[in-house]
Amino acid sequence: MTAESARMDAAPTGLSERALGPDLARGVMLLFIALANSHYFLVGQRYVGGFPVDGSRVDDAVAWLVSTFVDGRAFPMFGLLFGYGVAHIVRRNSELGPRAVNRILRRRSSC
Repeated sequence: MTAESARMDAAPTGLSERALGPDLARGVMLLFIALANSHYFLVGQRYVGGFPVDGSRVDDAVAWLVSTFVDGRAFPMFGLLFGYGVAHIVRRNSELGPRAVNRILRRRSSC
């Protein structure tokens, strides 16, 4: 099979072949990234670490939860899952050869 015919046979992974765990983890990490950046849209008179400090106790509790469990944890995990996806693209298309895989990755990285 030539690289050209293999490329014609290439298709998206079917739903039955997809791993649900990484897809769900990526979705949760995207939610955490949105949550990690949500404090930039809050309004206050004074800020410490990007969080307003003149809010209620509930605001302080939410700020503590976000800074403890979300900040600095969502971005690396999302990056790891992104790399996992790229590794699967490379593994799935490895029979096409390194040049074809590089072409696929470059094509997928363009906007």
